[in-house]
Amino acid sequence: MFNVALIVQLLYLSGACLTIAKLLKTGLCRHYPILTWYAGFCVADSIWPLLLSNTSQVYLKFYVCRVPVSWVLSILVVREIYRLILGKHRGIDTLGRWAMYVSVAIAVSLSILTLLPKIRPAMPQPSRVMGYVVAIERGVDLSLALFILLMLVFLSLYPVPLTRNVLVHAVVYSIFFLSSTLAMFLRTIFGLQLQNIVNAFLMAASTACMFAWFLLLSPKGEKVRVNLPWLPPEQESRLLTQLDALNATLLKASRN
Repeated sequence: MFNVALIVQLLYLSGACLTIAKLLKTGLCRHYPILTWYAGFCVADSIWPLLLSNTSQVYLKFYVCRVPVSWVLSILVVREIYRLILGKHRGIDTLGRWAMYVSVAIAVSLSILTLLPKIRPAMPQPSRVMGYVVAIERGVDLSLALFILLMLVFLSLYPVPLTRNVLVHAVVYSIFFLSSTLAMFLRTIFGLQLQNIVNAFLMAASTACMFAWFLLLSPKGEKVRVNLPWLPPEQESRLLTQLDALNATLLKASRN
């Protein structure tokens, strides 16, 4: 009998490997270095669970070690997308970057504070470590999810000129990360009751995103320009003028 979960996991691994190969072969890794590193992390992160029993202490140590790497890379990927979108608007870019860092710090601190009353001195050390890991992960995921949603709202309001690759990267990573965040909250709310369904949903969404990166990112996509949302020329010009004025104000404020 086929192990569906194993097949999906192997497809996810294949998608990550193909994405890395394409980024390196086409030279797109120079434009999306953090995505390249993130795909490499996904490859490693999908191999080690296949080699270890999930009940072993070694598995727990690997999990605890890989989580901080995942947090850092997730933050850097979001930062890379934000930079690609607003690279020509340094004032807004700087404000958004610091807003993201501060929101992550606040969300992580609040998650840890809500966990402290549940930590008991008699609690086993592995349980305490996992409690802190889950709390920090919840804070990072929530803050980045909100930041991604705000970024998508921004793109829906201002017709910022983008390359097709940047738009694809932003949309695919949004789906990739938000599906992971949704899965985390479903596990928190329903516990083990829906764990198999949630895991299946997460792996299917992650696999689809990996193949989307592989299939949709291309050298040609760096030359094709897209504007979203589509607006009449006069309205588009007015909104871009407002955006430039806001950027100039923020740049001036940062220098004072």
